[in-house]
Amino acid sequence: MSHGHLDREFTEVVGLSPRVLARILRLRVLLARLDVYAPVPWPALAAELGWFDQSHFIRDFKRHTGVTPSEYVAAQRGSFTPDQAAPGFVPRR
Repeated sequence: MSHGHLDREFTEVVGLSPRVLARILRLRVLLARLDVYAPVPWPALAAELGWFDQSHFIRDFKRHTGVTPSEYVAAQRGSFTPDQAAPGFVPRR
């Protein structure tokens, strides 16, 4: 089975391409680890999870959440107290 065929079969069964699913899962791990009430080491956190540069990280983050990482943190801080914050909350624009 070729790589392309496997990708098409995966997409047909799962509904997402392997690459898109990997991005979503990586972002979910990042959001689960994120403490928005502490200084966020974005470059280190992004690199640890496999983003190779800041522009790709920000683009992926915004593509899947609709906001930039900084906007996400600001919305979390503005909407919740530390004990109420929910990982994965995506602010509305």
